[in-house]
Amino acid sequence: MSMTRRRRLCLPVGLVLAFAVVAAYGSPAAAPRFRVQPYITWVTTSSITIQWETDVASSSAVQYGATAAYGRTASTPEESRMHRVVVSGLMPGTPYHYRVKSRVGTEAVRSPGYTFRTAPGPNKPFRFAFLGDTHTRHGGHPFAPNAPLVANAILGHKPDLVVHSGDVIKGTGSTSRDETEQQYRTELFGTQGNLMACTPYLNAIGDHERRGIAGDKAYAMYFDGHESPYWGKTYYTFTYGNARFIMLDAVITDDHAEGVEVPGLYAGSAQYKWLVKVLDNNTMPWIFLCYHYATYHSHPRFQQRDGEMRALMGPLCDRYGVDMVMAGHAHLYERTHPIRAGVRDDADGTVYVTAGIGGGSLMATKPGAKLTAATFSAWGYGIANVAGGKLTLRVYDVAGSTRDSRTLLDRRPASRELEKSR
Repeated sequence: MSMTRRRRLCLPVGLVLAFAVVAAYGSPAAAPRFRVQPYITWVTTSSITIQWETDVASSSAVQYGATAAYGRTASTPEESRMHRVVVSGLMPGTPYHYRVKSRVGTEAVRSPGYTFRTAPGPNKPFRFAFLGDTHTRHGGHPFAPNAPLVANAILGHKPDLVVHSGDVIKGTGSTSRDETEQQYRTELFGTQGNLMACTPYLNAIGDHERRGIAGDKAYAMYFDGHESPYWGKTYYTFTYGNARFIMLDAVITDDHAEGVEVPGLYAGSAQYKWLVKVLDNNTMPWIFLCYHYATYHSHPRFQQRDGEMRALMGPLCDRYGVDMVMAGHAHLYERTHPIRAGVRDDADGTVYVTAGIGGGSLMATKPGAKLTAATFSAWGYGIANVAGGKLTLRVYDVAGSTRDSRTLLDRRPASRELEKSR
């Protein structure tokens, strides 16, 4: 097979199931086969973490370089079905070409060619996409038909990273770990795989991920690249440009399979203490939180949980000057006015966004709430452009229409220091 046929950059995601994404080269009887094509789970200014899955244990290698001629290789000698390679020694904010290779004996499989870009330095602008709830409908369809349309549209904006607030699989109805893993291949990688192949994909765990058999273990396997203090990889933090992103595990213990260990997000928990420490030590001017359960939205469903999140997260957001919170769970879009101490504060409040519009079934909006700045019920996604102390937010539907926009200005560091001393 020619190099021309093997190489491709990130193209729109088709309406395909994950097993249709599988590709193999060489002898089908002996060579490993892809179950999941490469995807990016971590990025820094000098490194990238790439994962993929094969049907049998095999070696792991990433060929990469400034051009499609590659020229360099990063590899791990251990054979595995789940592959994870960290490519290091890279330049900040720089595009690279790559492909992955797995071998068993003399037989090997290679992926098509893709591209990635390392994180920029702290003074460089960047763009990120955010969305949530891309899991299947409950009507028996194997994947959410609109999830690929959303991924295609996001890909067109060429974001530097994607932030997902959880529920990437249905989970419910899984009867084994194998079935849970197949849901990932079908619902996540089968609908958004090409977006994930060239864009770092950082996500918070949703309640549906835990509803599958061995849900935490499957999640941790597919997102092993997340650098987390918790074994399940479900809460972690990273910097990108001049921003601190904090991804939390907000799933409540009565919302997942019985017997599954969860880290817990409540006052005094290990995760809460970790969160406070991260906020105390933060030096980035922008602070973004992402977790699954919404803090503010006006639909009557889930209000008990929203109230719990408001009581827990509101004081922290006020104290540390969190700029924006991104959540899902409610399958609608809603953005609040800036809120501080539970009331509108345009000068010094936190904006709370619920964006559960990534492809799953939709909920009706309830316009008219006094804290609500914008709301709609249609599949879509948000794009945030960060440049210095200014963030420009635009939210689109899958047809490309702008449904919401907002400009945020970073708050004065002196105000944050004052609040932390109170």
